[in-house]
Amino acid sequence: MEYRQSFRAAARILGPALVAGDDAEAHERVLAARDRAEQDTDDTGLRVEGLVVDGVPYPDLVAAPGERVAVSSRDPHRVEAVLAALCGTREHTGTVMLAGRLTSDVPSAVRRTLVGSAARGWALERGTVERSVRYRDPASTTPVEETLRHVGLDVVLSDLPEGARTRLRRGGEPLSLSQRGRVLLARAVHGSPPLVVLDHLDGQLDPGGRRVMSAVIAAQRGVVVLAGDDLATLVPGHRCWDLDALAAHPPGGLVRT
Repeated sequence: MEYRQSFRAAARILGPALVAGDDAEAHERVLAARDRAEQDTDDTGLRVEGLVVDGVPYPDLVAAPGERVAVSSRDPHRVEAVLAALCGTREHTGTVMLAGRLTSDVPSAVRRTLVGSAARGWALERGTVERSVRYRDPASTTPVEETLRHVGLDVVLSDLPEGARTRLRRGGEPLSLSQRGRVLLARAVHGSPPLVVLDHLDGQLDPGGRRVMSAVIAAQRGVVVLAGDDLATLVPGHRCWDLDALAAHPPGGLVRT
């Protein structure tokens, strides 16, 4: 804690000196946003403030545990960029506060336990189905059987000689494309992370898989942020985070649907 406070004090003094003009003011605004986020000790959900990715500013977002937020934009690249920033896999500036912690301040291994993510077309690594579900947190002792039942893979795996220990190869064989999507969904929600990010995963699932996905999303205790093709059916009652709204009006673009 002492090192942390010393760093923050030094950064506040030295940061503006290392940049010039408007950049110095931007640096000060980022630090102020971080201070406000850290002071909100009751924030157990998701708070996004002053987010800028690839030079593009985005509206702020505050979501409580249990809320479902659909991301929309006329530019699909913006959706991809913001979702990746929430997962910590895309460079950005601004504050992303999750379950009372700044995601930029936690090691990547810890961040993977806080954020479960899945996207259409992701290939599954070689190894067992069980290992794939635990991929975000390999040291976890939480059994995967309940998660597999939750996504409807228990019946599928019961027909395979090795069940959850079936080894995947070539991106997910011997499972079908839709079944691989269910594995990705299971990985994202295993361990009940405070944030689940889904990027058009519904596009990889068959009708049965989409019904399962809808039920899984409804059961999440944490925040779910997602993009998809038919979210009104998949996630009724969600809020819409319009990424094309002006960032000068926080929390922008939030509409109940």
